[in-house]
Amino acid sequence: FCGMIAAGRRCMERAVELSLPTMMIFGGLDEIVSFDVAHQAFSKINSPDKQELVFENAKHEIHNDYDKQQEFDAMWQWLKTKMP
Repeated sequence: FCGMIAAGRRCMERAVELSLPTMMIFGGLDEIVSFDVAHQAFSKINSPDKQELVFENAKHEIHNDYDKQQEFDAMWQWLKTKMP
């Protein structure tokens, strides 16, 4: 648990160093990661090409959630925009 807290702090501190295209996806019902804290980290990302998606009915592991196909489709659509 302490390692997770330390890693979270490092992510928050180093988010400004991220300049690559970035997509962050959050579950609106996530009980593990605070959306407010994750959104703060997202806001610090220095990339001009970043996207934040929130799936209101998803929990922490969106790839194992009931609406996972909708979430995978959103990821795929974003990735397709990054391919030559």
